[in-house]
Amino acid sequence: MSKAVVYLDSQRVISPISPMLFSGFVEHMGRCVYQGIFDPASPHADENGLRKDVLAALRELNYRSIRYPGGNFLSGYRWQDVFPKGVRSAYQLAGTDPKAVNSFENPNQVVALSIAAPEIRDGSATLLLPPLSFTVLDVVL
Repeated sequence: MSKAVVYLDSQRVISPISPMLFSGFVEHMGRCVYQGIFDPASPHADENGLRKDVLAALRELNYRSIRYPGGNFLSGYRWQDVFPKGVRSAYQLAGTDPKAVNSFENPNQVVALSIAAPEIRDGSATLLLPPLSFTVLDVVL
């Protein structure tokens, strides 16, 4: 029977890790939101009810973004209950290679194209999207 052998070299660096990868999410578990990040009754709360000590600790973690709602709460979040009033702008990334990235040698392989913003009717919009596309809508709530 063959054996697999794995060698780890903790000193080898292939490339630096982008700090843009470090982010997190806020979920309604325990006291994460209420009595955690948001607690107007706390002596540490600012004028909006957010705890300054918790915000300071989060800043030390140097997150680039924090998604809310996140995690398991997101599965039951009814985003359809919030109807957008309109679309400020719409952009689309499309191409034949879903793994394409911009590089120094080819800086324009993936380009965001401005597309016509869809009309919002009764809180919904219809877009016809090409295959292998990624669309970003900036909505007005």
